[in-house]
Amino acid sequence: MPHADRHGRPSLALDLLEEFRPIFCDAFAVRLINKGILTHDDFQADNHLKDRAFKRYLEKFDEYMKEEFKHPRFGYVVSRRKAVRMQAILLRKAITGELKSYYPLEFKR
Repeated sequence: MPHADRHGRPSLALDLLEEFRPIFCDAFAVRLINKGILTHDDFQADNHLKDRAFKRYLEKFDEYMKEEFKHPRFGYVVSRRKAVRMQAILLRKAITGELKSYYPLEFKR
């Protein structure tokens, strides 16, 4: 469901983020837990990461976003970070009519 327009809320950016939630965000979080990079002890009582753990999270996130994969639509190798930029460009082109439709980043299982 699209995010509702509200003053000061970046609704379009939040909608674009939804495309990446399962394939990048959730996968990254699961990786951190499965590899023991983050554990229960890294969290405070309010469920926020402790400062030391947050720094580790940011370092690992930067590494994760630099990892490369073969783009399923275009067939060439890109980093996750570049893929996000590419999708933003595709969305702009779909909105402005340069493309007939938007092509989400999808991976086949």
